[in-house]
Amino acid sequence: MKRAKRRTKKIIPSGAPARLRSRAEAMLKKNPGDISKMAARDVQILVHELQVHQVELEMQNEECRRIQLQLEVSRDRFAELYDFAPVSYLTFDEDGVILEANLMATTQLGTVRRNLISKKITQFIARTSQDEFYKHRQLVFGTDLKQTCELQMRRKDGSIFNAELESIVSVDGEQKGRRCLTAMTDITERKKTVADLVGNISTLAEESPNPTLRIGWNGRLIYGNPAAAAICYSELGCKIGDCVPENWRVKVLSTLESGRVEEWELILNGRTFLCTLAPLVNRGYVNIYARDI
Repeated sequence: MKRAKRRTKKIIPSGAPARLRSRAEAMLKKNPGDISKMAARDVQILVHELQVHQVELEMQNEECRRIQLQLEVSRDRFAELYDFAPVSYLTFDEDGVILEANLMATTQLGTVRRNLISKKITQFIARTSQDEFYKHRQLVFGTDLKQTCELQMRRKDGSIFNAELESIVSVDGEQKGRRCLTAMTDITERKKTVADLVGNISTLAEESPNPTLRIGWNGRLIYGNPAAAAICYSELGCKIGDCVPENWRVKVLSTLESGRVEEWELILNGRTFLCTLAPLVNRGYVNIYARDI
């Protein structure tokens, strides 16, 4: 019994290699006798050149694989630096949709990454800070300059923390879109420290044995500590919110106009006071620190 001959199935490449092969076969069909008519010496030279070219292609391919491996290592290293950075990093588009978030961002917002990606960042901003964030986003995408703002952020559990956002716009080369790169820092403790410091300074002024006054550009008495009560009531004849005498108002205005710290010697109730006038021009008032000399 004769065995049936096994037919070898012809492997046909697909995709780009298939198209390249088809082009090569078509070119050979146009010149079927070119190689057969070549002398043996010429065929040997052609084979040698093809072998050299093959080696070159293999070397180029090896170099491409090496570069690709380096790029993959650099990408992985950057991803680790991004993910494990001690600062929160967020990326969102012009509509405020979060595109990327690192691990610190998920920790500060009290959620996991999948609950951040594709969500509006406004979902994690307190209602009182929504307008401020809107202005911040408009400035970032409108000026292409780094912008900073302070907001109250809301965690997934509803708790609030104070945050500083530093943002700058970036162009996505692949998507042809613009994105906002934002670094978010929790400044709750910093604001608490500042508030405590301001409170301590206020207490210091209240407890000082030396008179301390604050007079506005319009000549109205803004503040006076307990030690200044005698001056305010007996000498100036005014209380908080009242206008000081004309000579005091003129002195305050001249100090604001000069912008320089000045000294003024006064005699009140038989006591001589050396007053230091410190102008805060941008705030429109002068602090007066009196010392009995």
